Amino acid sequence: MLSVRTVFVLAAVAVLATATWAGVWPVVCCYDEKTPLEVVDSNGPTVFRDIMVGTRLTIIIRSDEAVQFGGGLIMSQEDSAFGELQPRGTGDKWWNYPDSCRYEAGSDAQAWFVVDPFSVGVDFVNTFHGGDRRFRDAVPGDWFIVDYHALQTGSCEIGFYDYSLFPPDTPSDLFVPLETLLFHHVPTRDLNADRVVNLKDFAVFASQWGASPQTDSNGLDAATDLDTNHRVDLDDLRLFSDFWLERTDAPLPAADPNQE
Repeated sequence: MLSVRTVFVLAAVAVLATATWAGVWPVVCCYDEKTPLEVVDSNGPTVFRDIMVGTRLTIIIRSDEAVQFGGGLIMSQEDSAFGELQPRGTGDKWWNYPDSCRYEAGSDAQAWFVVDPFSVGVDFVNTFHGGDRRFRDAVPGDWFIVDYHALQTGSCEIGFYDYSLFPPDTPSDLFVPLETLLFHHVPTRDLNADRVVNLKDFAVFASQWGASPQTDSNGLDAATDLDTNHRVDLDDLRLFSDFWLERTDAPLPAADPNQE
């Protein structure tokens, strides 16, 4: 179920949409906005490899055509407990988040954060008026960008929708996503919470070697018992090393040499 605002966007876009669907798709990257997140199977390119709790990703809406587009990235309220989808910057008085709109999306592109009792997500509309000089139309490229944050262990599905594919009177619960992005979150290996898995975390892990976690699920021994078999051993070391040198958050800014 999508928001009421989504239905309004659907109705507006359907009037302006072209007869054929443009080449528009979501690209999932690490927080550097450049490195694609690896997929599990090349035959299922929207099922991604595991990410740690705390990991931040970027989702870019990209197109290889200059056409009208209105769509969204939507997750269920249940899934929003596991992963957070958030546009960038601060919303204006029209609930638009201009920092999530790239130059290539046109001069009047919009990105709205939408929440209703059933779903959470971000809706998008680019600018395409077919040569009207009052507007700068969208061109091929990266149109929109939003952030994704893994909140807790579990799985989260995000549907990517093109609303122009559905007649304006289509009930929102009948919308079918063009793609479904599936993320699976595993316990963090960043044991000292400095946002990168390195030797400091390995030292913490090694300090619990051979421990047998029993009751305290919040204890350090439980955090290092990654396979939850009540013993910190070689299997946990293997799971720990899978994320070696991986960041869980945006890199810390470089220190300003002019400040003490």
